[in-house]
Amino acid sequence: MLTVISPAKTLDFESPLATQDFSQPDFLKESRQLIKELRELSPEDISGLMKISPALGELNHGRFMNWKPPSNRTMRALQCSLSRATSIRG
Repeated sequence: MLTVISPAKTLDFESPLATQDFSQPDFLKESRQLIKELRELSPEDISGLMKISPALGELNHGRFMNWKPPSNRTMRALQCSLSRATSIRG
């Protein structure tokens, strides 16, 4: 089976949660190391490395510079998989 995940244009953060369970990131240590290295790159370096446009290189550079590891509070936040648009197509 092949599953395609596509970003939603609208998300539902108003409906009650279907579950109170949440998971912890498996690769948090590795994420910290990767971000540490990515923060040393310029937007141009990121564009070349990722083979993306300069605008996306700039966007991702900002994301890398602003990244923070999740706290216990954010881990309890609404999970992306549960914040769906009003209709799900199968």
